[in-house]
Amino acid sequence: MKRTISLLLCLATLLSLCACSSGLVAEETTSEEKTEEKPEELPETEEISETAEVSEEISETEEQVPEIIEKTFKISGMMCGHCEAHVKETLEAIPEITEATASCLHDNAVVKMTSEVPKETIREAIEKAGYHLE
Repeated sequence: MKRTISLLLCLATLLSLCACSSGLVAEETTSEEKTEEKPEELPETEEISETAEVSEEISETEEQVPEIIEKTFKISGMMCGHCEAHVKETLEAIPEITEATASCLHDNAVVKMTSEVPKETIREAIEKAGYHLE
């Protein structure tokens, strides 16, 4: 929905810029030329229908994008970069998890997932890898 609104605002801004720039060009001409030449008018109905088509395309795309859930878990037992990489690989092996980052400095892991994963599933994976989920 936010993308649709943003796109519509961008299109409206673009249309107003076109109108402003054509007005500037008309002001640069002499008064005699102004009476002889009329600026081209843009067909408004075509622009509106194009905007509607783009809005429909964006709405369809938004429906297909899954919501990403981000959670932070306290994990102890990591001592170095190799431990962080092992925890990251372990978490990303869970199908719903799209991305994981682990930090031995903060004793945690930040996980991005497409759907909620039971904490027990994460606990089992972490403990099997040799670490502890608190």
